[in-house]
Amino acid sequence: RAYRMQYRNALHVFHLEFQAKADPLMAYRMNAYHAELLLEYLRPVISMVIYLFKSDVVEPFLREMSGEEELLTFRFRVVPLWTMDGRQFVEEHALSMYTLLPTMKNVDARMLQQAIDEMIQYYGDDEQKLARRVFWLQLFLRRSTMITPDDKKKVLERLDVFDQLLEEDEFVQKQRALGREEGLAEGLAIGATKIARQTLVNVVQIRFPSLENLARQKAELTQRAEDLSALTNAIVAAADEASRRSILSSSPAA
Repeated sequence: RAYRMQYRNALHVFHLEFQAKADPLMAYRMNAYHAELLLEYLRPVISMVIYLFKSDVVEPFLREMSGEEELLTFRFRVVPLWTMDGRQFVEEHALSMYTLLPTMKNVDARMLQQAIDEMIQYYGDDEQKLARRVFWLQLFLRRSTMITPDDKKKVLERLDVFDQLLEEDEFVQKQRALGREEGLAEGLAIGATKIARQTLVNVVQIRFPSLENLARQKAELTQRAEDLSALTNAIVAAADEASRRSILSSSPAA
């Protein structure tokens, strides 16, 4: 999301990125988004990553160097939601934050049920808005590790009454369909990568056993199935052990 906002007595662009898991390239991505927004709007850009679930948090800083010369310095903000106290948002009746409550600390079933009651009261005349907020609350609650299993069960049972409302909302159905498609694609990609890793190790183990440990290390560091397949082909085609060792010792594919 990107918003125009008044900040420090000047018009800024506020870029907000939600992240569900760790990404070692986060700083590079944020820098690319920042530059694109800066070019488009020619206004200062405040960039922020909201981490939804417990994960490694990338240092919010990027420095590009050419030898001793600094070419670029970029900073952005990070907010790990699991470090935030959900009680403050309920005490302040900050309804815009209620869907994120399951990702925060000091939140229990009683507090979430209070939040649901307030959302019903506030959005009761707008079933579309209510359905979408219930959808996100339910999604984050299912994935959260901040809520005890008993409290999670109580709240999910409470949310069951909204099933019909969710079924009738077009946006919710599209999101659910997208989630199923992304989950299937991710599952297939993970499966293909596992197979390609094992293939690389098996080939080296059988044909070039002295390089097995190196092959296992390389396999673990390589993320994409197509890169692993290319590695296997290159190892087989290499002229000698020195060439194979060089291939396995090279930097991992991006």
